[in-house]
Amino acid sequence: MDRYRLKEVLEQDEGRKSKKYKDTENKWTIGIGHLMSRAIAPDAYELATGDTVDNPTVLPSDVGEISDAAIDAIYYDDVQVAIDDAVDWLVGDTGSSSRWHALGHVRQEIVANMSFNLGRRSDPDDGGLDSFVKFRAALLDEDWEEAADEMVDSDWYDQVGNRSVRLVAAMRSNDPDDLYDS
Repeated sequence: MDRYRLKEVLEQDEGRKSKKYKDTENKWTIGIGHLMSRAIAPDAYELATGDTVDNPTVLPSDVGEISDAAIDAIYYDDVQVAIDDAVDWLVGDTGSSSRWHALGHVRQEIVANMSFNLGRRSDPDDGGLDSFVKFRAALLDEDWEEAADEMVDSDWYDQVGNRSVRLVAAMRSNDPDDLYDS
């Protein structure tokens, strides 16, 4: 997986904002798509607020503008969670990381992007990556066309605009250029 490219694409999809804002679901967000209701690591918290904490902590609701260093620190924690969730979701009970590696870099980035956007959620009826049962089956079968079709045949596809169009195109083509807006 090309983590630099993943960051570029996620910044394109999520934006990069130093002040809090309401996302499309009316939730407070900051940085690169970070939900402010989620705790951040102590080092990122200190960069964002100037205060020291010992444990992961939620940013205060009155946080002002945060630095680029804080945005990056929060992002790197968030994206690692998204990648870990994506690998765990795909590998699941198979226990074989070779399933993840079989996707190749571009398709790994697609699944990580979806995980970053949707979250994992453990209830398949609650949205999140866990609700993509047929998509997961197609990935495990290395049936990229079916995987792309399952992406299109989801609520997510209509909710995220051009992001889904690009990710579907990249799933079909395995071309990293398809990850970017034209």
